[in-house]
Amino acid sequence: MTEKIALGVNPISNKPFTVMIADDSNVERALLKRFLLSEQFEITHESGDGEDLIYYLTTSLTKPDIICVDLNMPKKNGLQVIQEVKKNYPDIKTIVISSLNDKPIIQALTQLKVNAYIMKPYNRNQVLEKFAGLVGKNLNEKSPEAKKINLNDLNVPPMGAVAMKVITFDTSNPTGGSEELEKIISPDKSITADIMKISNSAYYGRAGSVKTLKDAITLLGVKTVKNLIILQSNKKYSQTLNKPIYIEFLQKFPILMALISSDLVTPLNLKKIKEEVFLASLLRTVGMTILGINFSESYFEILEASLKDERLLLEHEMNKYSVNHVQAGVRVFKLWNMPQSLQDSVSKQNFSVSDIPQLTDIDRVSRLAEFLAKRMMGYNLKQDEKKIEQALFIYYKISDEMKQAFTGEYFEMIQDHPFFEMLS
Repeated sequence: MTEKIALGVNPISNKPFTVMIADDSNVERALLKRFLLSEQFEITHESGDGEDLIYYLTTSLTKPDIICVDLNMPKKNGLQVIQEVKKNYPDIKTIVISSLNDKPIIQALTQLKVNAYIMKPYNRNQVLEKFAGLVGKNLNEKSPEAKKINLNDLNVPPMGAVAMKVITFDTSNPTGGSEELEKIISPDKSITADIMKISNSAYYGRAGSVKTLKDAITLLGVKTVKNLIILQSNKKYSQTLNKPIYIEFLQKFPILMALISSDLVTPLNLKKIKEEVFLASLLRTVGMTILGINFSESYFEILEASLKDERLLLEHEMNKYSVNHVQAGVRVFKLWNMPQSLQDSVSKQNFSVSDIPQLTDIDRVSRLAEFLAKRMMGYNLKQDEKKIEQALFIYYKISDEMKQAFTGEYFEMIQDHPFFEMLS
């Protein structure tokens, strides 16, 4: 038996979508409330007039996801309410429910970019269809297909011994640590070959002049070599997933995020976290790789679907498997006994605007790098992502000039980085 998802529950946060209602008819208000509560929406406030709704909205510490208003109300009508909401709270979705259907009213609502309009009288299905569109769901969607996926049942390949030692390797003394790093790496011929290839690449202009692993480590630097090894390990797990979208999301995307985050720390005066944020960004998609390994065909479809609608990737994953890539990533990092800082970073990567002040710079910068990387690769950000991106710009007081530095021109330049040679 399949299990119907409650329409009013956000599958990512597992919390209900919040709604405020304004209608001067007690009967209509009670009917609408009953329909929404039946699908587990949370009604945070209901009013008999628009003025009361606006007052409650401006004084409330938390804002609703959706506001639903009648057009004909005392004190402030629906149009006046929508005008104020759109001006002061543009991220709140708006629904108008009314018996009015004349052309001037429809034109006014269209100009105000009202998200949905429901004609009275209405039934339960009409209301829920409109709300389903607002929260990016299918009214008849079921989850999961057969049974819930248990995180413990996921096939998780072991972390390579060399990669595990390198992740915990102290790079605070690059000169003194090069010999020790050479001893760790040299038994692994595949990793050694990749490091030699990079050190002799056109990027460093050596063209075959680097002959030994020791010389390669000296040329590249201990920190760069460490990151190359972790990148090679990540590539090993994802290389069996060779569809173009997998290569984009699981190989190119994490490299781009890591390089962007590494470049962001300098203008943000956060150089001290450069190595940690690079690593956190590089391993950000590990959970996606694990889901791809376990469900290669269906996960490919999920990645494609996530590019075509407003729903976040995590919501698609939850609808399909009842687990998402963040949860899978946390599971993997625990199994690999990763440093606690990395476990914390992967678990917090899907934060909201209200979480931003309480997070670490590693969490914030790696998320900002994610958004910048998506834009460079031509992927449209969802509305929720745009909201968080803007909040991060404000938090770090990022100028328009700095934003411009991380655009398509940067993307063209950064693709010459030797880390991308690892993909070939």
